[in-house]
Amino acid sequence: MTAIRWFLAIVLKMLNFLTLPKPVQRTEEEKKAISAALANHSLYHLPGCPFCLKVRRQTHRLQLPIEERDIKANQVFLDELVQGGGRRMVPCLRIDEPNGETRWMYESGDIIAYLQQRFEPTS
Repeated sequence: MTAIRWFLAIVLKMLNFLTLPKPVQRTEEEKKAISAALANHSLYHLPGCPFCLKVRRQTHRLQLPIEERDIKANQVFLDELVQGGGRRMVPCLRIDEPNGETRWMYESGDIIAYLQQRFEPTS
């Protein structure tokens, strides 16, 4: 079963590379504002997860420099996810609010909707 997952992850990565969506065009000022707005966001993911891939494709398309935290490569990230969010499920978007609270968003559709609503160019 592990070999099948490994093979599928490789195939997904190759397909993703070949079919990446075209990034939106942003000015330098927009890029700086978005980077500042995303300074308190982190995306917990697994490289071969198709739902994580779906979210990462949108971050690429929207040109969002979100910190990506691979829970397979770094045990600290996995521990943060489980202790903070309460579940070992990816993708998960961690949002550290200005008031000190932390919000954990788990569903890929919810994460994509949030990112599009907040960062999709208006024109």
